[in-house]
Amino acid sequence: DDDESEDETRTKRAKTVEEIAERAFRKAQHEEKVQKYFEGSRYATSSAVLLNYLLFEMSKNRSKKSLWWAILGLTDQFINDKMDSATYADVATSIQEQLSDTEVRSEGIEVQSSVEPRFFLMRHWSIYEAMKHSRYVLSRIPVWTQPGKVLLDDMFATVGFKLENSNQTYSAVEKKHLDTFFERLEAKKDQFELEDVFFLSFLFQRDFEAPIAASDLVHAVDGVLNHNFEGDEERRFEMAIDILSMGRSHTNAFKQGVKWAKDQQMAVVNEVSLVFMNESKSLKKKYSHIQIKGESRKFFFQHKLIDRLAHFLVDVRRKQKWSRQHQVVSVEDEKWTMVTGVWCPSTQLALGPYKNMFASLLEDIVLDEKHSFEEGKDYTFPYFEKHALKVEKGDTSAFLFIQLEVAVKNLVKKTRKKKSTQISANQD
Repeated sequence: DDDESEDETRTKRAKTVEEIAERAFRKAQHEEKVQKYFEGSRYATSSAVLLNYLLFEMSKNRSKKSLWWAILGLTDQFINDKMDSATYADVATSIQEQLSDTEVRSEGIEVQSSVEPRFFLMRHWSIYEAMKHSRYVLSRIPVWTQPGKVLLDDMFATVGFKLENSNQTYSAVEKKHLDTFFERLEAKKDQFELEDVFFLSFLFQRDFEAPIAASDLVHAVDGVLNHNFEGDEERRFEMAIDILSMGRSHTNAFKQGVKWAKDQQMAVVNEVSLVFMNESKSLKKKYSHIQIKGESRKFFFQHKLIDRLAHFLVDVRRKQKWSRQHQVVSVEDEKWTMVTGVWCPSTQLALGPYKNMFASLLEDIVLDEKHSFEEGKDYTFPYFEKHALKVEKGDTSAFLFIQLEVAVKNLVKKTRKKKSTQISANQD
C-alpha cells in the first residue's frame, strides 16, 4: 500500500511539473506574441476609408463626396508608404464598385475611376520631369547616371513618344499623343521593369472644370503641410483645409501646394542623386546614416520629407540590387538633430510597406535608464511616428547614433539567429 501511495505521489508530482512547464511555455509564447506585436511601427486602415464603409453598411449619407474623402485617405496611405499595393488595389476596387451604385448622391460633383501612371504630379509639368521625379521610376531607372538617362530616352523612343512631346507641359501635348504613349507603355512596360507602373486611381470633377487626380491633390496637401511657414501653423492648416474642401476657393491653394510639392520632390531627388553618385555599390554595411547638409537642409526639417528621402534610398538599393541597408537620415538646425529611420526588409525585391523596427530601437535607446535621456530636454518625439525624433544637437546626438548602430547590428544578428533556428527546426 505504501508503494502504491508513493507511485501515485510521484505520478501527481510529474503531472504537476509537466503542467507548470506547459503553462510557462504558453506564457512565454504569449509574451513573445505581445512583444512582436508592439515592436516596430506599421499603419492601420485610414479612418476615412473606415468611415465610408460604415456609412455604406448603415445606408446613410451615401454620397460621392464621402467616397472622395475615402479615396483621398486611401491614396495618402498608398503614396506615403503606409499601405502595400495589393491592399490598395483591393480597397480601390471596392470603392470603384461603390461609385456605380445608383443610390449614391452626386451632390453636383463627378468622381470616376481612372488608370493612372505612377508619375509625380504628371498633369502639372512635363511627362519627362514627372517620370524623372517619380520614386517608382527612379528605383528602376537611375536617371542621375548617364546610362540611366540613356535608358529613359530609349524608353520614349521604343514607345514612339517624341522627346519634344515628353518635354512639353502635360496640358500642351495633344490627347491623342498621350493616349498612344500610355497604350504603348502598357505594352512595353515589362521591358523596362515597370510592371506596376499603372494603378487604379480616381478623378474629381465639378461642372466643366478640369478633373483633379486624387494623387495630385494628396501631393498638393503634402506640399502645404511640409512647407516652412516660419511658425505660422494656422496658415498651414487653413491652406490644407482649403485644398481639401474642393470648393470654389480651393484653386489658388491647390496651385501653391503643387508648386511647393514639386520643389520638395526636386530636393529629395537631388539628395538621392548625391548619395548614389558618391556611394559604392559593393558596400557591405547593413546600416547607412546620411546627414543632409548644404542649402537643401531647409526642406528636410519636416518629418514627412526626411522620411520620404529615407524610403527613397531604401527602395533604390532594393530594386537596383545594391547591398541591403537599413537607412537613417538626419538633419540639424541650431539646437536639434532630426532623425528618422527606415528598416529594410530581408526580401530585397519585395517593394512595399513593411514593419519599421527603428520605432522600437529609437524608443528603447532614449528610455534606457542607464543613458539618462530626459524627455523635452535631450529628446522629443514631435510626431505620432516613433521612428522619427528630435534629439539635442552635439554630444547627445553623437551618442545616440553610436547606440543606434550597435542596436541595429544586434537586432540583425538576433533576427538571423532566430531565422537559422527556425530553418533547423523545420528540417528536423
